[in-house]
Amino acid sequence: MKSSFKFLSITFLVLMSLGIVSCNKEADDEIIPVVELTSEEASNLLYMREEEKLVRDVYVFLFEKYNMSIFENISGSEQKHMDFVLDIMNEYSYEDNAAAAYGEFNNSELQDLYNDLIAKGSVSLYDALVVGATIEDVEIYDLNTAIDETD
Repeated sequence: MKSSFKFLSITFLVLMSLGIVSCNKEADDEIIPVVELTSEEASNLLYMREEEKLVRDVYVFLFEKYNMSIFENISGSEQKHMDFVLDIMNEYSYEDNAAAAYGEFNNSELQDLYNDLIAKGSVSLYDALVVGATIEDVEIYDLNTAIDETD
């Protein structure tokens, strides 16, 4: 059990290093052309905003429950991701669709996912690490899907 926990912890830390990368808005301002988005691109952008919020909110919850600094660090990175997506939404004049309160989502599927993830993460620290790895996998999958659907 100890070796599987150690393996999962190391795997989690490696996956989480993806979340620690911050967004550099100044550098990205020069490469984001403002063109009309397709309805699919707009939908993906709005979904991404709430999904980044979900990830942040789950990490905030896990930090409050387990007091592990990695959860706090990643939640800060996820906030930067949320801010970056909001900057893009503002460029295209889209209203912010993310609920202000932690743990609340306008998208019912994301609300259900949040509720499931915090329930699973509440069982044990091991389960919280599994939840962290899971949400990173989901987020990467969704980002890759959105990239494939974007011109």
